Amino acid sequence: MKYIILLTLLALSSCIQIGDKPQPQNHYLLEPEISANSGLVNTQNEFTINLEPIDLALFLDKPYIAFHDQANHISYQQTERWAEPLASNISRVIRNNLIRSFHGTTVTLGPWEKSQAPLLTVKIVIDDFSSNMDNSVSMTALYHMSWSGKSLNRQYNQLLPAGASTAEQVKALNTNLNQFCSMLADDIRRLTN
Repeated sequence: MKYIILLTLLALSSCIQIGDKPQPQNHYLLEPEISANSGLVNTQNEFTINLEPIDLALFLDKPYIAFHDQANHISYQQTERWAEPLASNISRVIRNNLIRSFHGTTVTLGPWEKSQAPLLTVKIVIDDFSSNMDNSVSMTALYHMSWSGKSLNRQYNQLLPAGASTAEQVKALNTNLNQFCSMLADDIRRLTN
């Protein structure tokens, strides 16, 4: 009986943390652009924009923010995290920015949501969305869109300055994503007119 009590106390003591307190985790969320611009309504054609699921490079598809800390090397700080899966967050930002750019146009997240209006399909592949050791952030994305027998393929590759803190870098990543959305909206206007 003494041995059972001793083993139980030993097992319970192993649950007690020894050493430094755990560092608090910081969680970050990307936000759509907030602008006074009311957007442009496409008056020539009524259509629905179907945003297919975002393809992220595998090194980005993690809860941690990716940092290029040297050439060909990625690191993750365990305390710097995305508040939700990055692909879902990016999809929502793009969707909300497109809704603001095309008032009256439905933007669906495919393949689950359906619409009766003619469909403009957008497929996005993001190869880079990370912070760099020189206090900059980079985004590289490829996209393909098709509508009414026409199609367009484009690449977005942008390096923006950022501060040294993770919060400043996430803000610069957010700016980079919103600039990508502006380019995407411009291409949608060209394709549908």
